Amino acid sequence: MDLPLNGRNFLDLATLSPGVTFTKSGSESYEEVREVGRRVSNQYSVGGARAQDTNFLLNGATNTEPDFNTFAAVPSIDEIQEFKVMTNSYTAEFGRGASQVNATTKSGTNALHGTAYDFLRNDALDAGSFFDEIQSYPEPFQKPPFRRNQFGATAGGKVIRDKAFFFASYEGLRDRTSSISTASVPTPLARTGNFSDYGLPIYMPHVVGVDGSGNGIVGYTDPVHQTGPNTVPAGCFNPDPNTDVQFPNMTIPSSCIDPAIGKFLATPYAPPPNVSGGLQGNLRGVLSSPTTYDQVAGRIDYNLNPNMNLWGRYSFGREDDFSPSVLPGSATTAKVITSSVILHHSWTLTPRMVNELHANYLRLAVTNLGELAGKQNVAADI
Repeated sequence: MDLPLNGRNFLDLATLSPGVTFTKSGSESYEEVREVGRRVSNQYSVGGARAQDTNFLLNGATNTEPDFNTFAAVPSIDEIQEFKVMTNSYTAEFGRGASQVNATTKSGTNALHGTAYDFLRNDALDAGSFFDEIQSYPEPFQKPPFRRNQFGATAGGKVIRDKAFFFASYEGLRDRTSSISTASVPTPLARTGNFSDYGLPIYMPHVVGVDGSGNGIVGYTDPVHQTGPNTVPAGCFNPDPNTDVQFPNMTIPSSCIDPAIGKFLATPYAPPPNVSGGLQGNLRGVLSSPTTYDQVAGRIDYNLNPNMNLWGRYSFGREDDFSPSVLPGSATTAKVITSSVILHHSWTLTPRMVNELHANYLRLAVTNLGELAGKQNVAADI
């Protein structure tokens, strides 16, 4: 309740338990590119096991996503009553993983209680990024726009006194982070075949043979994909594998350049440099990376009699992450939707015997698509 928790993800508090370590941050996200959203960068190792060996539970029901055994739904910390990390020695009611992370959500009471909050960060309050300042050089540095709001509310109370109770929760995140990004693109001279800007010799390619038309054969034939072999026109290759022959003046003649290259350089996907005099990082832009999270949950508890209790919970969450690129057409959009339904019936038969019936439905739908996926066939265009 009283600990500072940047990002408001209760799983980060699991690292306060013995033997729990945070195993991946955003800078290591390339290690599992098939994961989506915050499951890429929020992973935890419990008791020395792999991150994928942890079983996540919500109110005793499965909350482990089926793709890579990471967490599915992430309830708001204002909705959580308590959570527990269990390693090695847990009872037979738990299973599946080498360790368990079990969270329990709140129920309503006879008294009405609620919370409301909004956490704000923006560029007016934050210092500029050191790396953005470096990438801006030699132009004057201006902080990229930054807006982050994490907000929500909870409410719990009675429907029928001492009999029926409700609890509801909503949390949203709107992060409009911007940063300076760079890429390296061919200089205007290089786009014509002249590589003198780079100061390095350009050698004629070697070939594996010559066809009947005098063209050099490069590469091999792939019958599965019906490609190859590629050929190089006469005068554009070196048939002697024991020597290296340079193109004169570090320039590849236009007759030796594949026409597809010219078509590609004419598309918006290969922009010219916008930073003068640079060979690396000569394309620069301020990119916005909008992130949108929404999660809503509701729970109803009903006391059938002093020995019997019935409750149900439903939650729905969505995560939208946009990863921009300074190269047009190279951005990606990741979407995650989680739905969870839990029904629980508890019957105290005797002071020493309790029967529980538990049913759970969990759905996780993920997509991670390139900006042009299903819209533009660049390969066919060129």
